[in-house]
Amino acid sequence: MGGLEPYSLIWSPMSDIALEPAQSETDQTVLILAHDGPLAVSVASDGVNYLCSGCSRLVLQDVHPRQFLSILIRCVRCGGISATPRRDGGEPIPAYSVVAPAGQYLLGSQLNVPGPGMFAARAAAEDYAFEVGAPYSERARQHAAMFPSGVSPETLRQISAMGRSILGVHFDRFDAMYERSKRHSTQAPDHHRLVDLIRYGDKAANQIESAGRGGQVTIDGNRIAELYTAISMFHRWRNHPAWDDLVASLADPSHVQHTVMLMCLASYLADVGNGVGIVHSEQASGRIPDAWVAVDSRGRIDIEIKTPHAFREPGSALSFERAVEIIERHVMRAGSISGGQIGEGRPGIIGFGAYHLGPGGVDLIEKAAHEVLRRRGGRRSHIAGIVVVEVTYQTSQMLGRLGKPIATDMQPVLLNRIAMNSDYSRDILISTETPQWLTMQTMRQPQSVIPPEAVGSVGYPKVGRNDPCPCGSGRKYKHCHGGS
Repeated sequence: MGGLEPYSLIWSPMSDIALEPAQSETDQTVLILAHDGPLAVSVASDGVNYLCSGCSRLVLQDVHPRQFLSILIRCVRCGGISATPRRDGGEPIPAYSVVAPAGQYLLGSQLNVPGPGMFAARAAAEDYAFEVGAPYSERARQHAAMFPSGVSPETLRQISAMGRSILGVHFDRFDAMYERSKRHSTQAPDHHRLVDLIRYGDKAANQIESAGRGGQVTIDGNRIAELYTAISMFHRWRNHPAWDDLVASLADPSHVQHTVMLMCLASYLADVGNGVGIVHSEQASGRIPDAWVAVDSRGRIDIEIKTPHAFREPGSALSFERAVEIIERHVMRAGSISGGQIGEGRPGIIGFGAYHLGPGGVDLIEKAAHEVLRRRGGRRSHIAGIVVVEVTYQTSQMLGRLGKPIATDMQPVLLNRIAMNSDYSRDILISTETPQWLTMQTMRQPQSVIPPEAVGSVGYPKVGRNDPCPCGSGRKYKHCHGGS
């Protein structure tokens, strides 16, 4: 099975659906329909027509079911306030969507929407950014600031404690296995990588503390970087609906590095402006991708993550030929018609996760990915590209007053590369730049609105053709927004 359609409505082509009535406009994005035709007309051949909740007039014509999210529509004809579908938790807001801050926007003429681009309330877009931990979200930045930084003993112990909390009851079980394997000088078949990292974090904290001020101690930067990255990723995605499933995957030791890399790659794609979703248990069935990029209200690109053993801290230098062989094998499998997570039916991205490759390692894999895409030619034209993410660290020296090195500091980092497929045959693209949501600015707010005290039992009163136009122009409705 090559994919799934999350957040879809059950509808038949060109069906009429009555929008739900809304009770309040407070702190909402409200579009005021002040003309006789629909508020917006799109071109979805298999779309829907949304009707006013009050008078059943057509307000959104030929639109995709989730093209307008979390927006209220006020009908001046009947005074009804209708709510478009609300954004679901975990639902992505694509790059280049049109977002509208809370407020009232008067539409005196029809919106012609040439494609499936999404319109969403600013609050919905900000909720998405918070869930994926994007740095362009103020709430996400505040949440990220709560994560400890540095490699002091206190920080390492904090991070290790956070790891124990994430693993919960599984930690004691795998920790016992770790002790047994240590006593027998063998590594248990189901040795748990995260438990190993947590234990090493505590050990490194004790070593640094024992060395004291001015003392020297050597720690394994690779393991510290991996521990830091793993726990920071779980902290980042803590507010996403998929978090419980991400944590549950840690019960299987073989899934640890794959799960961490899934969050790393999804974070990278979200940070450069893509609407990223992670598949979780309520959506999963059959062989499916790990995640997807929503490019508009209809189109999506599936994402499949691979973490080959040869890319996880290889014992010897990885050769270019070996990297090409590994990538080609996984691309063939993931993109195959039968059994692949990314079939010919929809476009896809294949992500490769790597750990501690050493200097130039991520560049070598990127070069190998380009070579694989070149060799495949048109045979994998539905693959948009290959993304490579490496967990590693950088060091910097601290100098004394005489200019001599007195200590070496380290900082965990994620290195990211994208190899785009020049033979990609679809018009669905991914963003590689900073987020570019388009703010609804061309629509002016009304100079005046019907006062709340004028609301009757059925909502706002109907505006007569000779009544003042609610836009505040001072002209009669028939000569203003009520005219043909």
